[in-house]
Amino acid sequence: MQAARAMLADGGGLGILVVDIVNFRSINELYGEPVGDAVISAVAERIDNVRLPGLISARVGSDEFVLAIRSSSVGTVEELRERVQREVGQSIILEDQEVNFAIRTATAFDPTPRALDSLLVSASNELMSIKRNTDPESGGISFDAINERRAQLDQLRASLDNGQIQPFFQPIVDVRGTVTAVEALVRWVHPVRGVLGVGEILPLAQMAGLAEAVDDRVLEMALQFAHRLDRAGHGGIAVHVNVNPKMIASLSFGHSFLNHCAGLKVRPRQMVVEITETDLLAPSAISLSNMNQLRRAGTHVSIDDFGTGYSSLSHLLELPVDGVKIDRRFVAGIDVDAAATNLTTAIIGLSESLRITCVAEGVEHPYQRDRLFELGCQAFQGWLFSPAVPPDELLTMLPNIAPTISDDVPRPAPLRT
Repeated sequence: MQAARAMLADGGGLGILVVDIVNFRSINELYGEPVGDAVISAVAERIDNVRLPGLISARVGSDEFVLAIRSSSVGTVEELRERVQREVGQSIILEDQEVNFAIRTATAFDPTPRALDSLLVSASNELMSIKRNTDPESGGISFDAINERRAQLDQLRASLDNGQIQPFFQPIVDVRGTVTAVEALVRWVHPVRGVLGVGEILPLAQMAGLAEAVDDRVLEMALQFAHRLDRAGHGGIAVHVNVNPKMIASLSFGHSFLNHCAGLKVRPRQMVVEITETDLLAPSAISLSNMNQLRRAGTHVSIDDFGTGYSSLSHLLELPVDGVKIDRRFVAGIDVDAAATNLTTAIIGLSESLRITCVAEGVEHPYQRDRLFELGCQAFQGWLFSPAVPPDELLTMLPNIAPTISDDVPRPAPLRT
């Protein structure tokens, strides 16, 4: 306000543009306040990127921004309005989820302004008129959608209590098709909608503040299944479980994890903790300490989705890890995309030289499996072998679930692990 009054005092025309986020309260209710904060930040950043001579901008309310521009004609203000409408009200992507929102704009202009307040009142009156004349459902989120999302959040809370949130297990196989490990993947066994995957669960869990509770449930049940495998004579099959960055960065995580193993009579060396590469680009001292504590106890630490973190392959040298998983996007690009093929080749070669394990995720076709094996990869995971299945179903698959590598594919020397 001080800067705008200073512009007014210098003389000349002044234009005001008010920007309002449509149904912002509904965004908070539907997606949660962290997403609402992200929308506010995105709008602020995009407005700040509108760089014009004699332009200032500020956030003046929870979901309202004001821009002031020195101008000799109303045309300049309208051009600013068109640019803001074009560049600011675009969707954002959060956690692989697209969040759509819209903006409203209103303007006021005076070639010889005497008071800033009169311009602001004029623009605000126009904005209120636009709001009154706009269908409340047209630019925002309907009450039905909000009520449906609230019902889903309530169902998720109840599902944690009644056992509907549970891990399914996807096999990891060697070149002979023998199951050598399984990965615990969260599923929601919904009584109406069927089995729902992480894409349905994670956004709801984050909104409801239940993400940690879901992670705890999956970890607990993964440990129980590891014990069950051991009792059934399959103690050599490792159980992979994903750990989010908040857990691995917790001071007590290493100690708590090993205590859980002891309480459920699970050998730590039967477990593999997976951490997404992007969460390890700048690991804290606590995270590194926890990883080392787990490895000293025999638990392996593996990097999930390797190759997606925009880090160099030499990043592996700095981390206390025992294995990597090649991201499914690179597997899908084998012999289709040169960059994906080259990166996959480099990851497999580096894994072998560092004597750590390498698993290819998302293997869906025999040619991908054979080509990966030809490059030196000896562990595979994907729908070619099996989707993630309930524990009882997986036990019936052991020990072999898939055909061996084609006989005409040359076999490289085994990895030194």
